[in-house]
Amino acid sequence: MIHLSSTTDIKHIATALLQVQSKVSGVARDAKADAGRRQYKYATLEAVIDAVRPACVEAGIVLLQAPSLNAESGVVSVETILVHAASGEYVSCTSSCTANAGDAQAVGSAQTYMRRYGLMSLLGLAPEDDDGQAARGAPTWYRDWE
Repeated sequence: MIHLSSTTDIKHIATALLQVQSKVSGVARDAKADAGRRQYKYATLEAVIDAVRPACVEAGIVLLQAPSLNAESGVVSVETILVHAASGEYVSCTSSCTANAGDAQAVGSAQTYMRRYGLMSLLGLAPEDDDGQAARGAPTWYRDWE
């Protein structure tokens, strides 16, 4: 689940976000995962931040991310906020998911996931299709990698 919010006026941050989007078109899938019968590539949080930070800094956008945990429900949330430093205008989203287990590793993994996808959602980014599967008509869930 993702919830969006912003300041009432967003003309300055919208202009800055347009500048960022003109410079960053996608994020490289830099890691591999093995989920049993399913294997895939994905963009790590580090790759996402490395891809967007220079353009954000140049456009005067500050990135903030605040994780939280509802201990009773196991729901992990991360609020991602993009602030235009000069005007104070912001856009934000809160991304939430349930951690599969109640341990710190599961919570940390869920926070990382929400940080990655919250930031990519706010900036309108997607992982790059670096394996050519889409061009060959293979299902999108399949990744044919060495």
